[in-house]
Amino acid sequence: DDLDRSMFLPWVAWTGIFAALFLILMSIFGVCRFIYRYTRLSEETFGMLIAVLFLQQAVVKKLYG
Repeated sequence: DDLDRSMFLPWVAWTGIFAALFLILMSIFGVCRFIYRYTRLSEETFGMLIAVLFLQQAVVKKLYG
């Protein structure tokens, strides 16, 4: 338990450093010009997730409900 508490802040710090370096590299190489390709993909994937969740809930209500 003490190990978990003592490692939390260093873990958060290293996560922040990694994210900062990753964002700096992305800005240097101009990755934003490719973002339009992935926006549609993530939108469709999220829509599919919502549809599957609604279908799951409908089936559960029909079977157990």
